[in-house]
Amino acid sequence: MSKCGFNSTTIHNPETQLSHQVLLACERGKFEHFEEYLEKNKGIDINEQDSNGSTALHFAVAQSNVKCLGILFKYNANTNIKDENGFTPLALAAGRYANSSVSETLLNKGAEVNIVNKYGNSLLHTAVYAQDIHCVQILMKHGADITIQNKKGKTPLDLAKKLDNEDIIAVIRTSTNLMCAHCSQKPKTGLKKCTGCKAAQYCSKICQKLDWKYGHKQICSGYVLTTLVVKQADPTEILRLSKKKFIVKVQIELAWPGNPQVSATENMMVYNKDKKFIHFIFSNSQEKVCKMLVEKIQNEGFMGVKAFFWAEFDANLNNRVKIFYREMTSFQDW
Repeated sequence: MSKCGFNSTTIHNPETQLSHQVLLACERGKFEHFEEYLEKNKGIDINEQDSNGSTALHFAVAQSNVKCLGILFKYNANTNIKDENGFTPLALAAGRYANSSVSETLLNKGAEVNIVNKYGNSLLHTAVYAQDIHCVQILMKHGADITIQNKKGKTPLDLAKKLDNEDIIAVIRTSTNLMCAHCSQKPKTGLKKCTGCKAAQYCSKICQKLDWKYGHKQICSGYVLTTLVVKQADPTEILRLSKKKFIVKVQIELAWPGNPQVSATENMMVYNKDKKFIHFIFSNSQEKVCKMLVEKIQNEGFMGVKAFFWAEFDANLNNRVKIFYREMTSFQDW
C-alpha cells in the first residue's frame, strides 16, 4: 500500500479528483458511489490529464478493472490520449499492466492498435516486452502491424527473438508467413514453404530463387562464412580439422576513441584454441546472417562481445570456415 492507501498497481499518486475517485472505487468496490459522483459532477472533464499526462482511464487500466472502464466509457472517456511518455491506456493494458480482457475492451471502444510511444514502440512492442502472449494475439487479431520498427530499428519479432520467447515468436511468424519472404506481398493464391527451413514462404518460384541467391541459402543452412586475412592453417591442420566439426571463438569489434563509428558486424575475428588459423567475418555479402550472429553474441555471449560456436572447413570454398551461428557451445576457457 502507498502512503495514500492505494496499492502498488497505482501508476502514481492521483493528482486529479477524478483519478482519485477511480482508485477509491476500484479499491473499495463501491462503483455505485463512483457513478453517483459522476452524476453530481456532470460538467467534469472526463479526459482531464494530470502533470504526467495520465487520465482517469489510465488509472482504471492500471487497476485492471473492466467495470470501472465501462463507467468511464458511459461518460465518453477517450481511449487514445497519450501520457508524457506516449503511452495510451491500451499501451498500459498490453504492457506494464498486461491484461487481455482490458485490452480487448479498449480495442472494442476504438483504441488505436498501431499507435507508437515516444520511443517508437508500438503496442505490439509493449506486449512482447511484457511477454504476454494473450495480449499479443489480441492486438494482432485487431490488425497490429508486425513491421513497425522502434527508434532502435527493432520490430516486435526482433524483440521476441531477443527475449527468446518461442511461443510469441511462433505467433508473430504465423502472421509474417502470410507474406512472401522476398517481395513481402500477400498473394490470394497462397504461399509455398521452403522445404529446407520450413519457415520462409514464397509466392512464386521466381521469388524463392531470388531470395536463395540474395541470402536465404545461408539463413536456411544456418552458417556464416569466414575469410582468410591473417594466416592460413597448414595443410595438416586443415586435414585434421576437416574430418569433424570443431569449436571456434568469434569476437566482435568494439567502438573505441580512435574509431567510434565502427559497426559490430565489421571485422569479426575467428580463431580456434591453438590459433593455428585466424580468419575474419565480413558482412558485405552476408549482411543478414552477420546481423543474426552479432545479435546472438551481444544477447547471449560473454560480456556481449564474444562467444563460441561449432565450425567446419569447406574444401569446396577454398577452405573457408563455416560457422554455425544458431546455437552457441558452452563457454571455453581460452
